[in-house]
Amino acid sequence: MMYNLIRQIIAIIILPSIIWAQQIFFCRGYTESGEPIDLFIGNKIPINQSFVILLRTSRDEIDNNIIFISIQKSEARFDQNNFNKMLRPDKNKNWIAFNHKISEEGIYTISFSDFNKKKLASSTLRIEKSQSKKVDITQPGYFTPDLRIVFCERVVNGVPDGVLEKISLFKTNGEAYIYLINNMPLKSNKLLVNIWRKKTPDSPYDEFIDTKKFAINYEWYDTFFRYRFEKKGEYKINFFNEKELLLKTAYITVDN
Repeated sequence: MMYNLIRQIIAIIILPSIIWAQQIFFCRGYTESGEPIDLFIGNKIPINQSFVILLRTSRDEIDNNIIFISIQKSEARFDQNNFNKMLRPDKNKNWIAFNHKISEEGIYTISFSDFNKKKLASSTLRIEKSQSKKVDITQPGYFTPDLRIVFCERVVNGVPDGVLEKISLFKTNGEAYIYLINNMPLKSNKLLVNIWRKKTPDSPYDEFIDTKKFAINYEWYDTFFRYRFEKKGEYKINFFNEKELLLKTAYITVDN
């Protein structure tokens, strides 16, 4: 009798840690270490908006070689409103990310489960129509409004050389140096970069391409890195500091 009571007490103590061992985030991007960038407030996502479903565990790595993700619409009449996919987490990583887009309004439940269908984590989100807003022609609330972004062929002695208005897949194999310079220290030990692309010329920047994280010096006024664009199109690049505050947004065209 006493033994069963002790087991129940231990289960009550351990259960919260099991529940919170995994957590799901809905965001627009993520860093190389699996930290979410630009979370959707209140798990509300506009219809037809590409987003990232990010699962993180408090352990050093995800134990399962195979994970299943399930996306189910509440009160759905037909199975076609449900989505299921098998994922393979990378070794030595405690997170896994999945890009998705939903074209119907409603409340959805996102669940991750292991090979034995045991649920690892679950969360809900709301897909809703974008509310029409008046066009705001003011400057976005950048943390460093005077920061300049330069695309160039090379950086020589800390100076950008061969400034590029466009990037060519043929001439430079899609590669370019991205140089940042400010009129005061960047005041960050990290630079987070989020890259988006237009799927079609008339669409928004709704295709998430890549995310990068670089270590920089808190006192630096400038920094640069080299990046290769894989395909042509219109790109938007967001730059964040270590607190995920938006430093600046740059735009570039990649053609043949």
